[in-house]
Amino acid sequence: RWDNSVLPRTEAFPPEFRMIAHSTDNLFTECCDYINGEESCTDSTGVVNFPQRDCDFMSIAMPMPTCWNGGLGSDNDHMDHMAYTE
Repeated sequence: RWDNSVLPRTEAFPPEFRMIAHSTDNLFTECCDYINGEESCTDSTGVVNFPQRDCDFMSIAMPMPTCWNGGLGSDNDHMDHMAYTE
């Protein structure tokens, strides 16, 4: 969330913060074309599946951790100090 008018306020990660995103949930790719002014899309959920054809535009969605326990992750695997929201 980027709207700091709502509590709790969004805080930037500090310098030296390290994170590896590792979720395979909610991965999504979409290959879309404009046909007669309308969008026609094919999608793939659960994997990043790059289309084997030309697309007028392509969307890729990858979930990123949004919760942090306050550790910098410098002495661990850079994943254990992060959590994904549900």
